[in-house]
Amino acid sequence: MKTIIVSIFYLVALLGVSGCSSTPEDVDSGWSVTSAKDATFKVIAFDEEGEAISTGSAFKVNDFIVSAAHVILGANSVEIYDSRGNLAGKTDSVRYMDAVKDIVILDIEAISYQSLETENGSVVVGSDVWAVGAPMGLDGTISKGVVSSVREDDVGKKLQFTAPVSPGSSGGPVLNSEGRVIGMTIATVEEGQNLNFAISAEHISALTRRMPSVKRISELKTGGEDEKSAVFVEMALGFAGAEQIYYGSRVSGKLEDGDAEVNGFWDFYKFSGEKGDIVNISLYSRGAKIKGSIVLGSTVFTEDVSGLEGKNVGDKNVVYANLPQDDEYYLIVSSAEKGKADYRFDITKENKDSRYGEQWVYVSHDDAGDYFYIHEDVVQAGYEKKYVWTLTEKDGFDFIDDRQYNAILIRFALDCRQQKVKPLTITHRLDGDVVGSEDIASYANWESVIPQTNGYMMYSKVCQ
Repeated sequence: MKTIIVSIFYLVALLGVSGCSSTPEDVDSGWSVTSAKDATFKVIAFDEEGEAISTGSAFKVNDFIVSAAHVILGANSVEIYDSRGNLAGKTDSVRYMDAVKDIVILDIEAISYQSLETENGSVVVGSDVWAVGAPMGLDGTISKGVVSSVREDDVGKKLQFTAPVSPGSSGGPVLNSEGRVIGMTIATVEEGQNLNFAISAEHISALTRRMPSVKRISELKTGGEDEKSAVFVEMALGFAGAEQIYYGSRVSGKLEDGDAEVNGFWDFYKFSGEKGDIVNISLYSRGAKIKGSIVLGSTVFTEDVSGLEGKNVGDKNVVYANLPQDDEYYLIVSSAEKGKADYRFDITKENKDSRYGEQWVYVSHDDAGDYFYIHEDVVQAGYEKKYVWTLTEKDGFDFIDDRQYNAILIRFALDCRQQKVKPLTITHRLDGDVVGSEDIASYANWESVIPQTNGYMMYSKVCQ
């Protein structure tokens, strides 16, 4: 896991919400929408063979052409087109770059075009805003919304807003009701409803006050902060699309083209954990060697991320972690080399606080309580048959006859080939003390395992 100095609010799929709305040509406060469109451009980025590889937006503010850094990373040159489709300028270099804040100022003057101004005052939550850009390559598109929140962290200030944006809007201006720039569109939450983000205009103004440092666009693909920004884009997309998993899950996947690619292929998963959970992830693969890493959600994009790396044990990669706090956690599955691989993994939780000791592995939870089994005491009992102890720790108490209990231990026989289960003994306990025990093997029946039940979770772990 590479350390990346970016923000938790970048955990979003970059500009994946479709749909834009129109507004009148003149806003109530008197500024002209046409003037805003005239200061906004479509950006097309080209590789060294001259093939277009990405599109985005840009705008002229204080006589500088500003865009989002991730729009041009990996390119060799760019062209910008005005709202009427005319070529307004082209370049193979940038004047300023702040990869962490995702801001770039292109080495283009575009003297004949109108320039916007930045807002020096504070941004009011709930105030109207307009997003201008070239979503889906549609030049001069404008949409209206409100400022939902103003958020600030170590990276800087970001605005959350509701004006609809789509792919290609990155790098476009976000304007207030006075027609002044308050931010630049950088991202949206793909599965949210108009959860969009802009980097504050104050960071753009600060960048323009630096001494120019002209660099070739092709050189931005490697080294220092520029490499961090490229990694950030891949990581942000990966975290945003992370698949939800749960303790007791068995997951199959494949590292392949189309996955996040950072020195190999990466898949992303997320799960909720509590302080003191002992998490065990056993990762098996076919093809390229793979590894697993657990990352604490609240520190994903901070400077001090360390992560919990897996260790190879035989033919599997094992992550064993004592979670430090209640939080959302991410599991990253990646190839150790640039290669594709089929894989599967189990994620279990050992309950160190159980009244019955450390040997119990968490399986699942239902209305009865937490469900465990002893992974070290699975006994072979003939062809495709196994014996296993299970434990249910109840949420509260229950009664058998007039005796109170809060835990049930059952010894099961499993027929892994037939997918059937049969209880052999059952013991009710109260805080670890035996309340009653019964041998039921003589009259219990073999029953088919029902999917999505505790029994099925146990079967999946013991038999597969």
